[in-house]
Amino acid sequence: MHEAGRHGSGKGSAKADRADTWGLRGSGAFRLGENARGYRKGHGAEATGWFAVKPSDHVSLSVRVLAKRFGNYSGADAAYGNPMMVPTARADLRGGTRVDLPVGSTSTFPADR
Repeated sequence: MHEAGRHGSGKGSAKADRADTWGLRGSGAFRLGENARGYRKGHGAEATGWFAVKPSDHVSLSVRVLAKRFGNYSGADAAYGNPMMVPTARADLRGGTRVDLPVGSTSTFPADR
């Protein structure tokens, strides 16, 4: 689907030192105008940071934080009819904030020699 006037930017940074790695990244979207269906998605922003450590030759551990902010929609798609009867079509219920905290581990096993 075509989005009218979507403009975004992102900036990131990462570092690797010994067996530790970390990084930061941020991005955003500022939407201009409506699409062909008569609405505009909300503006958004996203930030993430991660850290990984390798305590031994065979184990790696990682953690990440991902935060997202979603703006409400503007306008409405007439094909959905009455938004009071279809809550998922309500433009004022589309925005919000979400934070994820995934963790991970990797194990490798040496080959028999």
